[in-house]
Amino acid sequence: MPREPGRYVVSGALAGRTVLVTGASRGIGLAIARAVAGAGARVLCLARPSTALDGAAASLGGAGVAVPCDLGLASDITRAVAQ
Repeated sequence: MPREPGRYVVSGALAGRTVLVTGASRGIGLAIARAVAGAGARVLCLARPSTALDGAAASLGGAGVAVPCDLGLASDITRAVAQ
């Protein structure tokens, strides 16, 4: 049976969990962030610092937290995980 678009995550299935999403400022990363937020998760939105990252996290309401991080820099990864 084919799945319907947007029907991959059950509402409330991630309640009480925290999910880290890389590339969350746009595209597939943002779509994933929206899906897991819709399933009840708190979402740590990682991407390079930008207004797009801030806007993406804000668009998730209280579920989104912007975490500026360049995955090419080990120091950024260490700092992001420590948060």
